[in-house]
Amino acid sequence: NLYSAAIPLIKEGMLPSNKKAGYILRKMIRCILELLYTQPFSPIVESIIETTNCYLNLTDDCQDFDRKIISEVIIEECQIYIKNIDRGKQLARNFLAGKENIPVEKLYVEIQSTFGLPRIVIDDLLKGFESDNKFI
Repeated sequence: NLYSAAIPLIKEGMLPSNKKAGYILRKMIRCILELLYTQPFSPIVESIIETTNCYLNLTDDCQDFDRKIISEVIIEECQIYIKNIDRGKQLARNFLAGKENIPVEKLYVEIQSTFGLPRIVIDDLLKGFESDNKFI
């Protein structure tokens, strides 16, 4: 559903951005990426999008040029988001390195509000620390 909603926006010339409809498009693409999340969080998602040629059944009425643009916009936003997540994960690891004896629930909230990482990424970060018994 997210993908089928993003296609008409891209066909109309909308690009992901921080303002108005571009912000909504960015959030839709990022939600798609989060739903496709696998570990590690990058080349697998790009290959899924490329090999399906952006779900051809949703772009049957598109010309080849439109399909290429749709793929490029989605893949570029995915790459940007992956880089942001990787940077946020590193910052969150540094943040967690100085924390001891803090409940995991409190750390979860602090990481989410400070770094804006997706839930599944935060879960992965905190799983490692719980298994090391660094936090109570």
